[in-house]
Amino acid sequence: MGLQGQLGEIRGLKAELAAISTDAPANVRQTVEQLNLDFPVLSDPEKNIFRLYEVLDTQDGRVLPAALVIDAQGIVRFREVTPTSGERTSPQTILDALQRL
Repeated sequence: MGLQGQLGEIRGLKAELAAISTDAPANVRQTVEQLNLDFPVLSDPEKNIFRLYEVLDTQDGRVLPAALVIDAQGIVRFREVTPTSGERTSPQTILDALQRL
């Protein structure tokens, strides 16, 4: 079960879930509708947010698969970058990080 299935538990921890995509806004909206996502997916085709949180390979411009937990003050409390999109951070790892806040 992905993070969509963990939304109740995430929100129960007084947290919110958001995803960021390099796709254009129209494509992001279409994906959100097709997957029936109940959390915001932000469009960042210029990769500014990825650059800000240092999850952009500066040599080839590739976005690195990453999960971040950011507290209410904007401080990154958990950060995990995985080598490929097929090896994403598990929902349980993210929930554990949220519980430590």
